Amino acid sequence: MQDRTPINTLNTVNFAAMRVIREAFDDALKEVQVRRGTAIPPSDDTRAKLAREILDLAKLGERDALRLRDRALSALHLD
Repeated sequence: MQDRTPINTLNTVNFAAMRVIREAFDDALKEVQVRRGTAIPPSDDTRAKLAREILDLAKLGERDALRLRDRALSALHLD
């Protein structure tokens, strides 16, 4: 069973949730490069937008890396 405990008010998160957040972020960065067709890493602004979106969703209790990644990417409007 997935732990859907939200990030608490002190912005702490358990290790399992952190692994999911990190996986979603790393995969999102790779997908940005694929969609843009470039070997140039995403800008700091793009990285920050992805991180904010993923963390906002994680604060609400989302713990699925694929959903975190996909929703963060959709927030960038890359299509």
